[in-house]
Amino acid sequence: MAATLKVGSSSVRLINAHVDPHAAVGGQLEQLETLLQQANSFAGPCLILGDFNTLTRRKALETRRFLEQHGFTTPFRTGTPTWRGFGLRLHADWIFGRGVEAGRFGVARPLNVSDHWPIWAEIRLPSADCQMPI
Repeated sequence: MAATLKVGSSSVRLINAHVDPHAAVGGQLEQLETLLQQANSFAGPCLILGDFNTLTRRKALETRRFLEQHGFTTPFRTGTPTWRGFGLRLHADWIFGRGVEAGRFGVARPLNVSDHWPIWAEIRLPSADCQMPI
C-alpha cells in the first residue's frame, strides 16, 4: 500500500511494508526489491515503513544493508526491540527514508495494543519548513 502526501509545498511518498515472516533472507529482499521499484518511480522524498518481519539478527542486518545501498537511511539502531512474543523481543518494524531528515524518533513501548510496539519519527522534508510526525 502506498500514498503520496502533500505537506506544504512538498510531497512525500509513503510505502507501507509487511514482509513475509516465513521467507528466508533472500525472499524478504526480493519483496523489498518490489517496494524499492515503487519508491524509485517517485522522484521526491520517500519513506518505506512498517513491519519488515526482521525476526533474526541476520534479517535485520541484511534488510538495513540492502536499503542503505539504495539510498535509504533509518534513525533506528539495528536490534531495537519493536516486537514481543514468547518471551522474545525482536526488531521487526522500521522506518527508512530517502530525501528526508529524521529528528526525534522512538518506540512507544508502554502501548500494548498489539504484539508490535508502535514506532514513530519526526521527519523534515527538504523544501518544507515544517516537520511531519510519522
